Amino acid sequence: MSRRFLPSAIALVSLLAPLAAQERINTDINAKIHQEENSHSQIMRTLHVLTDVYGPRVTGSPSLKAAGEWAINNAGLASIGFSQDPIEYNSHTHHTNLDHYERIIESDVKASAIAIAATLYQLAMRDQMVPRFGASEMPAPVK
Repeated sequence: MSRRFLPSAIALVSLLAPLAAQERINTDINAKIHQEENSHSQIMRTLHVLTDVYGPRVTGSPSLKAAGEWAINNAGLASIGFSQDPIEYNSHTHHTNLDHYERIIESDVKASAIAIAATLYQLAMRDQMVPRFGASEMPAPVK
């Protein structure tokens, strides 16, 4: 009888043990989070701008670029954009099982790495921070 009971007891304990180890919910912190969400949430404003102002965005379109820039600027972040070299990019191998590293043009990768490294070095060595747009100075959306 005890040999049959032992595996069942072990299974029951192993299923119930994690419940006892769970962290207790701090209702005060949850209440503060909900209060902040209800009184200062920017989600509806953000959704309005991205859907109504910028609208649908096709990959590579000016609207996609403008929406991305708006998001970065609105967060108060500095950003640098590098364009994709069109060679072999929009061909039939664009992100397929044929899109392998051996299709990379080595001289292009080296030139891109040098340009990116030089740009970032120059920015890092500036005496002043990279300028940022405020909400009132942000560029108008591209339509």
